[in-house]
Amino acid sequence: MGMTTSPTFTPKRPLQAWQVMLGGICGLVLTIGLARFVYTPLLPAMQLQTGLNDTAAGGLAAINYAGYIVGAMVAAWMDDVRWRHRFYSAGLWMALLTTAAMALSSWLPAWGLWRFMGGLCSATGMLLGSGLVLGWLMRQGRRPELGVYFIGLGLGIVVSALGAWVLSDIWTLWSDQWLAFAGLGLLFFVPAWLWRPPVPPVPTPQAQAHAPPGVSRRWLWTMGLSYFAAGWGYVISATFTVAIVEREPALAGQGTLVGPWWVWRLCRRFLCGIWWPGGWATSRPCCWRLVCRRCPSCCLPCRVHWRLR
Repeated sequence: MGMTTSPTFTPKRPLQAWQVMLGGICGLVLTIGLARFVYTPLLPAMQLQTGLNDTAAGGLAAINYAGYIVGAMVAAWMDDVRWRHRFYSAGLWMALLTTAAMALSSWLPAWGLWRFMGGLCSATGMLLGSGLVLGWLMRQGRRPELGVYFIGLGLGIVVSALGAWVLSDIWTLWSDQWLAFAGLGLLFFVPAWLWRPPVPPVPTPQAQAHAPPGVSRRWLWTMGLSYFAAGWGYVISATFTVAIVEREPALAGQGTLVGPWWVWRLCRRFLCGIWWPGGWATSRPCCWRLVCRRCPSCCLPCRVHWRLR
């Protein structure tokens, strides 16, 4: 009898830092740019073709943000790193499915369900994905360059704005545009899924005992209130900018053109993670520069809107 040789299995190649970072960026494009912000450039077509009024449109936007809040609270209470990884993985799938599901019906409760699920997906990419990428980089002894990771946030909005600009010339029906965005999401889903950071190890009691102390209550309240104030104005412009431009007589039909301009500026803000050493959120002068440069860009649309009235 001849000797039988046992099959040899080649070990799986470990992920490289650029793969984990690029996968995380693609995950943000999928969960933020498509599952959350593609609603903004598609809103005028939905209102025109389905009769969606302003109250219902604002309600759908509020439901989406409610989903994000629920997802953020779940992420904050989720201590098990294995469940964080599972929740992030499920968010990638759900971001793709909820984008496609928006085209299946024009029933408002169904839209509300999908927008709520899209908000949950946004929390997985924004919060859980960033934690997984940051943890992997630190375990590998690499610099935690989350500024590079958050480029995916601005890039996702750029993709949604430019995608609506191009797709509206190919498919005029609102449902076809949602399906086209779901197909576009597949291009970002594949690297986001294949290059996910592996499941992190469970921290030992010794590591938990030597964990750094938490922040003070005063700092937490100050950051929370400032973040709330920023979000108050952010949700309005992030939802209705395109619709407002479309309703101006002098700018009718130009709504999809305004998106790439302002979201490009938003994307450029996140590039400071590359330009400034130490990351964009770790330098106090850097933060003041961003505030001073961002204020005129927030006030300019109000002045333009006033002059057009």
